[in-house]
Amino acid sequence: MKISIITVTFNCQNTISKTIESVISQTYKNLEYIVIDGNSNDNTKNIINKYKENITTFISENDNGIYDALNKGIKLAKGEFIVILHSGDIFYNKSTIEHSINEIGNYINTDIFFSNILFIDNIENKRILRKYSSKYFKPYMFRFGFMPAHTSVIIRKKCFEDIGYYNIEYKIASDFDLLFNFMYLNKIKYKYIDMYFTYMTIGGISTSGFKSMIKINNEILHSLKSHNVYSNKVFIYFKYIFKIWSFTFKKSYS
Repeated sequence: MKISIITVTFNCQNTISKTIESVISQTYKNLEYIVIDGNSNDNTKNIINKYKENITTFISENDNGIYDALNKGIKLAKGEFIVILHSGDIFYNKSTIEHSINEIGNYINTDIFFSNILFIDNIENKRILRKYSSKYFKPYMFRFGFMPAHTSVIIRKKCFEDIGYYNIEYKIASDFDLLFNFMYLNKIKYKYIDMYFTYMTIGGISTSGFKSMIKINNEILHSLKSHNVYSNKVFIYFKYIFKIWSFTFKKSYS
């Protein structure tokens, strides 16, 4: 079973090498690795080119943001399943993909798999700030702004082809909109895998402060309302009670 891993980058010279090395060190070798760069103007492209023998496809050109870049990668992908690994994030260990594939093989009629992630402050020392588990996630929780950990999700490519891709109108919550569309509206069959999948660095577009929090929640509300699913700001902001708890005890359930 071929797996397509997609990394999108823009001016990520300080983190891109660790992300690439995390992919090429995987014990599972039936991989396709696609890197989409937004025409970086730092040293990112030079660093990526050092790994060109380990990258199936590398494109560097202007785009309309992270979700536009992800769509490019997904449309190029030839694997049966899609995995997203952002620059600055790394797999939990060298056998992450192999372990996942072993689980997927037991559920041949399932199209979406997700697991757990660890939020860290730095890709070098990997100091854990929060543990994010999707163990108890159910689709009704989308109405409250919850979602499975996006950087742990493995999606059958056919879902994108049949239902649609990331909505580039959203700048920060298109991952929510996509999974909501797949799992809640279209009732795609899913399975939780009890494992850690990635280390995710705090400071990305969805974890970079108060303004990003306001923006992502406004986009989540817009996504829900655009599909005539009732929610409100009280519902959406209620989840931060759980986030405060998770930073205190370093554990969270989506």
